[in-house]
Amino acid sequence: MIGECRYSVGGTAKWIISHTGVRPEYNGRGIARRLVECVIAAARERGVKIVPLCSYAKHLMCGKDEFKDVLA
Repeated sequence: MIGECRYSVGGTAKWIISHTGVRPEYNGRGIARRLVECVIAAARERGVKIVPLCSYAKHLMCGKDEFKDVLA
């Protein structure tokens, strides 16, 4: 396993991203971003909003126009 993006279901219309991590030897390759973007894509497909509690997901998503549609 190279990395993970953990999320939980918060009701019927929210996913809560609680952790994103990548093994140190894979840092700097954009893997964490791709993991979060996969969760975002799945949320968009299902019409679900995301609560980014994970500091990385929050930094990536908050204040960015491209992710406004999925932020809870």
